[in-house]
Amino acid sequence: MDTIKTKVALYIVILLGMVGVSTPSYGFSVENNDGVPIYYKFINDNKELEVTYKSYETPSYNYIRVVIPEEVTYENVTRKVTSIGEYAFKDCNVSEVVIPNTVTIIKDCAFLYCGQLSSITIPDQVDSIGKSAFQGCGGAYSITIPKNVRYIGDYAFLGCTNQMYTIDLPNVNYIGKNAFSDCVNLPKISIGNDDTSLENGTTIGEAAFMNCLNLLRVTLGNSVTSIGYDAFVNCKHLCVVVSHILEPSAVRYELHGGSIFDRDIHERGSLYVPKGTIDKYKNANGIWTFTRIYEDETLGIVEIIQNGEDNGHIYDLNGRRHNQLQKGLNIIGGKKILK
Repeated sequence: MDTIKTKVALYIVILLGMVGVSTPSYGFSVENNDGVPIYYKFINDNKELEVTYKSYETPSYNYIRVVIPEEVTYENVTRKVTSIGEYAFKDCNVSEVVIPNTVTIIKDCAFLYCGQLSSITIPDQVDSIGKSAFQGCGGAYSITIPKNVRYIGDYAFLGCTNQMYTIDLPNVNYIGKNAFSDCVNLPKISIGNDDTSLENGTTIGEAAFMNCLNLLRVTLGNSVTSIGYDAFVNCKHLCVVVSHILEPSAVRYELHGGSIFDRDIHERGSLYVPKGTIDKYKNANGIWTFTRIYEDETLGIVEIIQNGEDNGHIYDLNGRRHNQLQKGLNIIGGKKILK
């Protein structure tokens, strides 16, 4: 008799698994100051909290605005919120999510297909953005990514088609494949830095910026060590590539029958390289075979004269505009001014 009961219990367990019955992913929920319930689970030996979802089958946060607090008190214990969990806001019809500065990681698919999300501001403390974290957030009119980010997963911002301002990622180690594909309104990007001590260098994945149709300028820091095939393919308006890489022949790339840039950019575009390296680039072949290669310490600062007139504005060597002269080399009206 006991054997029969055991078999029946086993069959019930199997059937429940087949019909997709799942246990809740959250440990508890607490309302924020606006009365919106937010679902959490314990992480890091129950010392910290991760925002998660109530049910995978249906969206958990259908509110215009969700403010995530920095700390949450539950059962008389206060813990910091340090993570946005996998699928936490997936498919949610939310317009704004305020992420606290205590968050350091945004996990895979956290905001997947949040098509109504109007703006995305990622706090400065975040250093990891997971796979497909913001994929399909096509309604976001602005996206702000902090400079401290070291890891951006595959497809992280795929299809964020509205306005994305200049991206500056000086400390990034890895940009995944198709991470920014189809971000058609991304105008400028800067990847890596000139500090060769950046651990493991900077890897740009395959097709990372494919189909960024309005991308005008790409800046590559000396920390860039690997570029995946099709990384900047179908960037039809890309005309300026600024490379701070001192040893271009050392950069790893695999074309697999494709290319890093559109093939015609080598004819129509300009490549700016560090002073004293032009021969290295000309001899490196591969992705660096531009017809127009310029060696200059301004590294490609262009268009500082607007509408054909000298506007008298002051720029530093990174192209940033200032109200007064900066220590070192300045650019004014196309002329170099040393202070």
